[in-house]
Amino acid sequence: MLALLSAVPIMAATVAYFFFKPTTVRSYGTLMQPVAPARLEGLQTVEGKALTAERFAGKWWLLTVGAAECTAPCLQQVHALRQIRLAQGKDMGRVERVWLATGTAPLASLPAMDREGLLVARGGEALLKQLQPFGAPEHAIFIMDPHGNLVFRYAPDAVPHSVIQEFAKLLKNNQGLG
Repeated sequence: MLALLSAVPIMAATVAYFFFKPTTVRSYGTLMQPVAPARLEGLQTVEGKALTAERFAGKWWLLTVGAAECTAPCLQQVHALRQIRLAQGKDMGRVERVWLATGTAPLASLPAMDREGLLVARGGEALLKQLQPFGAPEHAIFIMDPHGNLVFRYAPDAVPHSVIQEFAKLLKNNQGLG
């Protein structure tokens, strides 16, 4: 009788594992499928230096796209990128941030705390075209893995706290990357 009582939880777990698989995966962001390397051709710093795949290798990148004038939604996303990175604690050294400024207007002045450590890039029409099928890239947050692949997209109205939690899990489960 004792053996039977001991076996019931094991049998129940086995049945649940093999026959009751979840049909949906809970994710706050949208997994970009197929996962593909970011098309970085034409991307350059504001000083005019070309940004290559080597510059992005080995780190996780938080990317947002916004007009060079950087109105309120853009400022909010640039600040959110900073908060998401800082919230990673000991893992924040594995994460970098980039703002892809679109248009030809002069760049807006960003608050000093948000500007520190932020890579500002221009150009990148190939990257913008690559991001388009996943929804308008303006003010969305994208995650690029250390191999240069675009993996997640978060909507412009994404709650930073939820992004922070999901990104922390992503970093934790990918300790060998970047």
